Amino acid sequence: MGTTQMFIGLSMINDYYKEKLNVFVALAPPTRISNTKSVPLQMIAAHIEPMELLVVKLGMWNMFGPDYAINNAVADFCDAQLDFCVAALKVFTDGDPSVDNFDRVKTYLTHIPSGSGYKNQFHFAQIINTAKFARYDHGAVENMKRYGSRTPPEYNLNGINGVPIALFGGDSDLLVSVTDVDWLAEQLGEKPIWYKQYPLGHMSFAIAKDMTWFTEDVLNLVN
Repeated sequence: MGTTQMFIGLSMINDYYKEKLNVFVALAPPTRISNTKSVPLQMIAAHIEPMELLVVKLGMWNMFGPDYAINNAVADFCDAQLDFCVAALKVFTDGDPSVDNFDRVKTYLTHIPSGSGYKNQFHFAQIINTAKFARYDHGAVENMKRYGSRTPPEYNLNGINGVPIALFGGDSDLLVSVTDVDWLAEQLGEKPIWYKQYPLGHMSFAIAKDMTWFTEDVLNLVN
């Protein structure tokens, strides 16, 4: 979600960020994700109203929050039942886990998940349903109070300037499809200084066997 936050920040307070950034390296960047193939996100989007009511009723404000005991239990389980967890990855984020390095799966999973406010998940669900990279939809009445319009305004990606942007996509990324990263590149116009799709999934950018996308391409851009 960090790249999503950065694009939102750049679109809303561009001058603030352009004074502080030399380059923005956007890895598997979720903005408009209407073509996502991630089953959990598709399920939330398809049942957004009852699921939001349930989450609020149960007080699940922080979804998948960090928990030492649970994280370590999951890590131990996946270490013992790796095939099951790889299959789960194929549903959530990575269409081709064969490119990922699972040698240190216990290390990865003791830090995942790290928590997220429930509105982040429902905001993505709204974006899927509307096919618009827009602000959070609070309903017509609250939208009028906050935005001055019944529907939430879209983020102005075309208005971003003064910050070199590098886009890194993955052609087996289930969360952020090639189509949606292509759309993002189109919205940014001539601003991206780099755009390439790699044979990677969403999590592969952290755990791939071949990390030359970072050691060569990212470091060359940063340097």
